[in-house]
Amino acid sequence: MRHPLFTLLIVTASILMSGILFVTGIPQATAGDKTIEERVAGILFEESAQGKIKVVILDFSVSSEDTERKFSEKELKDRGSQYAEDFTANLVNKISSAGKRDKISIIDRGKLDDVLREKNLPITAISERRTTEIGRIAGVDVIITGRLMVSGNDVAATVKMVRVKDGEILDIVKQDKQEKASPVDHTPVTMLETVEKLKIGSSKVFSLNLLNGGTVNVTVDVLRGNPIDINIIPGSELENFKGNKKFNSVADFTTAKMKSYKRSAHLDSGNYYLVLRDSSLGFFSVQSSEIKIMVQLEP
Repeated sequence: MRHPLFTLLIVTASILMSGILFVTGIPQATAGDKTIEERVAGILFEESAQGKIKVVILDFSVSSEDTERKFSEKELKDRGSQYAEDFTANLVNKISSAGKRDKISIIDRGKLDDVLREKNLPITAISERRTTEIGRIAGVDVIITGRLMVSGNDVAATVKMVRVKDGEILDIVKQDKQEKASPVDHTPVTMLETVEKLKIGSSKVFSLNLLNGGTVNVTVDVLRGNPIDINIIPGSELENFKGNKKFNSVADFTTAKMKSYKRSAHLDSGNYYLVLRDSSLGFFSVQSSEIKIMVQLEP
């Protein structure tokens, strides 16, 4: 028969252990057999089940534990930037492959800077303010932050996802050291696929937000109706286009009076717009055309 004091010690130890588990119960997992992007994408899929969400990926912090080699601040920053670019490209591919682009929108990091400038907040406010506060200012639902530990050619990554509205940590995912960041999946990403109607004398504009540069493939077919003019313009030229002023366009994608169109060219990261215009005149033109559009990006 156990002594009452022994039983009391066992119960006390159990309570203490339960308390420890409760305090440290922040969700945390290793990527395991999945890539870190697959794990993050899975969490975002769950979060978007109730409606569309906007996600922003902040800069990854980088440090070194290498005792044999001292990395310069620029080397660490470049390593972090490269990892973040690859991580973002892979994550966008996972979202697109799963058919979730209508549910999850990855906001360009540069747009966050623009929002801060519009509100007269310095870019340094990102590091000075809580991530949830930045998220509310920018109007996003989930913020992803990352931390990298560099040792030689190896990189260990930790990614944290935070829900903005209540500050809840959705998950913390770690990836064991590897020779380099996950290789970019070069499967083409469908950025736009739609069938649209275009009235004679009118135009339509479609946003193309390239988080990373790559080869852009544009296919446009007039299923029924008039030949159309096609341009891709940089984001900075949109106001000129809307104001019927002279605007610059990307030469590789510019054409006029086409019914079947297929072009490919490299574009750097940034905001672009695909512009379709029906400039037809005369009695032999139809009043509305039906047009099939597909835009794909090869990272």
